Amino acid sequence: MSLILCGINQKKTKSSTWRELKAVSNILQSVHNQLSGKLVKIYTDNQNVTKIIKKGSMKSELQDIALDVFNICLDNNIVLEIEWIPRDKNIQADELSKIFDFDDWGVSDIIFKYFDRLWGPFNCDLFADSRNKKVYRFFSKFFTPGTSGVDAFAYDWSAFNNWIVPPIYLITRVINYMLICKAKGAFII
Repeated sequence: MSLILCGINQKKTKSSTWRELKAVSNILQSVHNQLSGKLVKIYTDNQNVTKIIKKGSMKSELQDIALDVFNICLDNNIVLEIEWIPRDKNIQADELSKIFDFDDWGVSDIIFKYFDRLWGPFNCDLFADSRNKKVYRFFSKFFTPGTSGVDAFAYDWSAFNNWIVPPIYLITRVINYMLICKAKGAFII
């Protein structure tokens, strides 16, 4: 399996090496079950990422991520090969890295805890990612570490007490899908 990586929506204050290294870690964490027992080839236009994955780093925050990558591969029997490619051969992935998700927002933990005490406990967060999830089981827009699945609408919501904080443009679709699934939960608009 080959992957062309880009660091989508990573912390902009970090270096490009940190962001791309974190992208490698995130993709492996997100899909390690599908990659288990396989040879995975990663292409990156960042030469430092290639060197750090192969040899490590003297910078502790980069070394920590490299060790995470190593442990994910070790725990899941993944053989990882990483190869540098010039930026001009990486145009499609480079464009994807510039995508900004304007719908990436959430509710504060204080508000969540209030409603969780009132109507919970909630056991599924339908529109979350690994950074803003409120409960263990969550569905995300993209693959992200720990996700229970991509695209909440691809799953039956009836088995859960759902925490539902969708992007504004999905409000009507969420209402219709809740009726179809006979879903229950707190729908925050």
